[in-house]
Formats: sequence, C-alpha cells, structure tokens
Amino acid sequence: MTDVRIDESFWEGDDPAALTTWYYSDGAYVEAGNVIAEIMLQKTQMEIEAPVSGTLHHKTQIEQAVRKGDVIAVID
Repeated sequence: MTDVRIDESFWEGDDPAALTTWYYSDGAYVEAGNVIAEIMLQKTQMEIEAPVSGTLHHKTQIEQAVRKGDVIAVID
C-alpha cells in the first residue's frame, strides 16, 4: 500500500486546505501520474496525482479540511 499525502511544499504556513474534488471513485483503478483529487487553499486549486498505479481507497471526504502531510488516500 502507498499513502497519498498532501505535499509539504504545496504552500507556506500551516493553514488548512479543503479537499474539493475526487476524480476517481473509491475502489477505482488509477494510473501513476493521473490527477486523482484537487484541494483548495484561499482560492488556489492544487492537483494531487497518484504516486503509483493501483486501486484507490479514499481516506478523506469532500470539503474535509486537510493539512500538509495528511494522508488523503491509499493505493494498493
């Protein structure tokens, strides 16, 4: 299993962002490099890519607050 984390370098400071979009359903197969989700921080959308290919399992709900380093999904 591989954790899908919010990249520590996405923004300065410790403000939370919000998960706004899942592009793949829970349990869907994803390819490495595909954009699987978006987060928003102060009107800035950031894309989250799949680090590996496999089955996606959501760990975060839409509109849930996320912070740098948080695991939002796992891929196995």
